[in-house]
Formats: sequence, structure tokens, C-alpha cells
Amino acid sequence: MSRMHYFIHELTTNGYRKCGGTVGAEYFCTPDKIPLGIVVCDGNLTSVASDEGVKRVRQYFKNNVHGMKDNDILVIVFGSKKNISLEAENTAIVDDMGRKIEDSQVDHRFSKTMSLLKKSTIITKEADKKQNIAMHRIGLHEEYVCWTVWGLAVINILFFMNHIGMTNIYGISTETVLMKGQSYRLLTHMFMHGGMTHILMNMISLLYIGRMLTKRVGNSNLVIIYLVGGIIGGYITCYMGIIGMRNMELFTVGASGSIFSLLGALLVDVLMNTPEQKKAIIKYCAVTLLTSSMSRHVDVSCHVFGFLGGCLVMYVINMLNQIHYEAVTIRSTKKQERMSKEV
Repeated sequence: MSRMHYFIHELTTNGYRKCGGTVGAEYFCTPDKIPLGIVVCDGNLTSVASDEGVKRVRQYFKNNVHGMKDNDILVIVFGSKKNISLEAENTAIVDDMGRKIEDSQVDHRFSKTMSLLKKSTIITKEADKKQNIAMHRIGLHEEYVCWTVWGLAVINILFFMNHIGMTNIYGISTETVLMKGQSYRLLTHMFMHGGMTHILMNMISLLYIGRMLTKRVGNSNLVIIYLVGGIIGGYITCYMGIIGMRNMELFTVGASGSIFSLLGALLVDVLMNTPEQKKAIIKYCAVTLLTSSMSRHVDVSCHVFGFLGGCLVMYVINMLNQIHYEAVTIRSTKKQERMSKEV
């Protein structure tokens, strides 16, 4: 919804009555006992983006609604201000990027209307921000090729086939990782599995959750979340042995910690960018965590800390995306201001 249409929606929702219009301009009357006139114009579609245009729409309004004077009519233009001097009273302009509202001496009688205008501008700026951040992220569409998910699945299968029964060499434990310093196991354990059933269940989960997340964050971010989240989950799981909450010699293998990091990342991304889907994803995460903890052969700590690690990584990625968007927006705004001065 554009800024202009959102503002018109706000007017009608708050009792403003439509009383006419022309191409690119809508006329409204305030819900007061003695109504005032509001003209909402699209400066990019009409010739209103000039001092003469502002006078003309005021005259059109007075012809449609008798008994009003020029100072009873507020003209709001969405678009460029380069041809409008703002010398006439009761004139407001929302620039093309919607970042600011410029106005002449607007009568206090229009204070409610100006409040609605500011509210609609703030809301649409936030909506545009989320949309643009999403557009800058790779893969936000259904047909996106999730090649990293399939690649990770192939690597897991090949690693398992070539290292069957080598849990004590590639798995993680408190003793091997923290006491003997074999940090490479934090990477290898997420590709090692204990049997056919183990790898089959994990690969089904990887393909299901991984494809959903890839379509939101892209292939490169998925690999980062899978590796970093899995390493975080594995390291904290090993640390549990130091504080006496885990057998220091117990080995853990499997991609489940990394897969749960993908699930945590999916939850955070939904909460931050598409909160309307939060009920479904929260239920799915809760059920998955609970069901995975029911088996006595499952390392619950690896699942939980992998999940939390994925949440953390996804939060950092989204914050970096926002910072990048803000930087691009600032540069774009400065460029536009510089170009407008040159014109």
C-alpha cells in the first residue's frame, strides 16, 4: 500500500467523508460540526506539483463544496516539491521517499489531520524498510534453488559412508574437545552419524527445514547458520561436562545440532520479518524440541544449544542487514538531495 493510499485509508477510518475528486486527487471533508476541506494529491500523476496546481485544486474543491474559503482547505501533495514554493498557507508535501513532511503555515484546525499524516508516514516507512531489507536478501521467493541444502545432505551422506564406526575419532566429548584441544571435532561431528536411521532422520529434517530457511535468507547465510550454530551447540554441550552436567567421556555425533540451529534461525527470522506467521512457527519449534527429547539416545543439550546458537546467528545477520539497508538509504538520500540542488 502506497503512502498516499495508506493516508486515505486513515482518513476514511477516522470518519473523514469523501466529497469528490479528480485524476490523482481526492477530496475529503473533516468530521467536524463545521467541516474543513482536505485535498490529497499525487504529485507524480497530476500537474498539482506547482503553486498554480495547488491553487487550481483549491478552486476545484470550492466549486464542489460551497461555502468554503481558501484557508478552510488543506492541500497535501505526495511527490516532489521542486516546483512548489510553499508560500500559500495550509499546504503540506510528503517527499518521494516519505522521509519528511514539509508544510507552510498550517492552521491549528488541521492538527488532527496532520497527526494522521505523520502516523501514516511513520508506518509506511517501517513497512518499506522491512520490504526493502527482504528484497536485498537473496532467495525470498518460492522457486529459489536450494543448492546448499542438497550439498550439505550429500556431504553428510558421503562422510557417513566413508567413516562408519569412527565416532571416537570424529565425535565430540568434553575430554577430547576441551581437555585435549581437538577443536576440529566441533566441525566433523556435525557430519558424522551413528547409523542408517540416525542419518536418514537427520537428512529428512535438513531438507525440510533447510529449504524453508534458504528461501528466506539465501544459500550463503544458510551455510553460515548451519556451521556456526552447530559449532556453538557442540562447544556448549562439551562445556556441560566441565560443570558436571554431562559425562566427560560421552561422545556426540550427528547433524541434529546444526539442523536445530536452522530451526532457531527460522524462528528468529519469522519473528523479526514476518510476525504474522509466528503462531505456526512457535508451535512447530515447540513440538520439534519436545519430540526430539523423548528418546534416551538423543543428546538434548546439543539440540537446545544448537537451537539457541541458530537464534543468535540469525539475529546478528538480520541486524547487519538492517545496518546495511540504513547505510544504503542514507547514501541514496544524500545523492537525491545533491541532485535536487543541482537541478
